[in-house]
Amino acid sequence: MNQHLVSRVLLNRWADRKNGPIGVLNVNTLIDDAKPAAQLGSLEDLVKAGAEELEQVWNNEVEKKLPHIFKLLDDDDLLKRKNLQYLAVLKDCMAMHWARSFAIRAMVDRLKVQYGSKIADDVLSRFPAQSVARAFSGIYLPELRVEQFARDSVQRAFEKDLEQGFLRDQFLKYFAEAKKRIASFGIEIGVALKSEFVLGDCPVVTYDKDTDRAGVLFGATWADANAIFMPIGPRHVIALAKDNRRRDLSEGMVVAINKLQVRAAFQEIYFRSDSGLGKVIAEALRGSSEQLQGVSSSHDHDGGSE
Repeated sequence: MNQHLVSRVLLNRWADRKNGPIGVLNVNTLIDDAKPAAQLGSLEDLVKAGAEELEQVWNNEVEKKLPHIFKLLDDDDLLKRKNLQYLAVLKDCMAMHWARSFAIRAMVDRLKVQYGSKIADDVLSRFPAQSVARAFSGIYLPELRVEQFARDSVQRAFEKDLEQGFLRDQFLKYFAEAKKRIASFGIEIGVALKSEFVLGDCPVVTYDKDTDRAGVLFGATWADANAIFMPIGPRHVIALAKDNRRRDLSEGMVVAINKLQVRAAFQEIYFRSDSGLGKVIAEALRGSSEQLQGVSSSHDHDGGSE
């Protein structure tokens, strides 16, 4: 089952026409392409147990309500008194994309590496390898193979649990937690006067100004963040604020927000396919990489001459 971490309803805001292609840049390979929303922001068989339950929660609480909210936003009617109730849906959209994130997928992968071997060591320190192997296979194994088989079996069982109930439960847990954290905030709607916003595959960006870190993948925790924001269209971004308000954003502000989206991304950046932003971002990333390589080479040269 192809499971979306970035909502297709949100992604389609960057389509040039209904169900049209969306520009996508892989920040690792710098390959610029255009694909339909169904092929973006997703992983195959991410949650192998309880996936339907998750999808129902996302759809009922958030996604099916978004088209109406986005229309009010585009018509500049969302902050009218009669429509303020709908800001709660935008809060839920932000909570969902913070919880349903590639960051959690990355966290699970790290857990596999960090704890799989440790758990196997712990089990084998308490139980004979032959007993562990027989518990998994039901048969007696030759002594030369038994310890490795037992170790591999424990690690596979740990990984299976992570990919099934644990991951589903984490998504639901973080969704509920994010909703509580956001509830007391207002929503600031930023409107781009020039240029356009891009969308990262980790759309909700936490930015810690003191350490200049962007995104939970890179150490910007919710508690330490000075700003928490998410683009919701090429012309609109929402951020947590003290009060509900609208703010016009200059081209420089849009560029600054886009840079943070790129820095916080797991792998992909999305944009309107005919905007040219994919090429601009790729060139900027390529230039940054070359500049860092130049600094490294310079340091290597200086160190060798001493």
